[in-house]
Amino acid sequence: MGNENPFMQDVLPVLQFFVQPLYENKRLGREWLLMFLFGRDLNAIKMYMKDEFNRSKSDKELSFQFESSEGFIEIDTDTENCSEGWSIRPHQENPTQVSQSIIDIYGRMNPPCFPHCRFTITATPGSTTVNPELKHPVTFRGIISNNTVFNIVLSIDQQSPEEILRKYKKDLSEKMPQHIDIIVDEVFSSDYISIDDETRDACRANTDTLLKVLADIINQPGVLTALIDILKKVQALKPIAENMEHEYNFT
Repeated sequence: MGNENPFMQDVLPVLQFFVQPLYENKRLGREWLLMFLFGRDLNAIKMYMKDEFNRSKSDKELSFQFESSEGFIEIDTDTENCSEGWSIRPHQENPTQVSQSIIDIYGRMNPPCFPHCRFTITATPGSTTVNPELKHPVTFRGIISNNTVFNIVLSIDQQSPEEILRKYKKDLSEKMPQHIDIIVDEVFSSDYISIDDETRDACRANTDTLLKVLADIINQPGVLTALIDILKKVQALKPIAENMEHEYNFT
């Protein structure tokens, strides 16, 4: 005991912390919620994540130490340099900070909770230069870690014309009958659609027939865009057409 090194008595154990990234799809292939959960017990984080965010997709967790006991982990998303056609919006100030003391306070709760930071990531419609894939670095500062950068990797899931028409078929079936003559005349005078007179008359008499004919050709180039333009001319159908356009117009 007498030979014990006095300097060793003041050495404190190294405190290890974890950050767990999560994605939650808010609008399929269009908008995501990115969350970072912070804590000292990785197993507890995983259980909390399963209970509270069971519909989210997790990414690889990162381990780290704080540079000082009174330190912060700072999350910098560099939103101004996001890829064309994409946006990243922090729900708090950017850069976002979480302190070691807050992580400890949350962790001592019963049951334990975990502070988290949220970001909304959106693929912006209507951009002619939109990049179909987002690869964007998030930098963690104020920590010691083998990896201080988390890479956001997301891609646009563009729905096919057939999927969009199928999605709005019920709405169109309810609104089209009152305007069927105008729509049929416009549809079959389009440069993209060529149908014989007998089929045209059948479509004029029955909305379901018209929708079936459109479904057979909707994946052909230009047909969906032409249909949307036609529907936008009818006031009662304009909101439906704009929703269809919003979901498809990512190129």
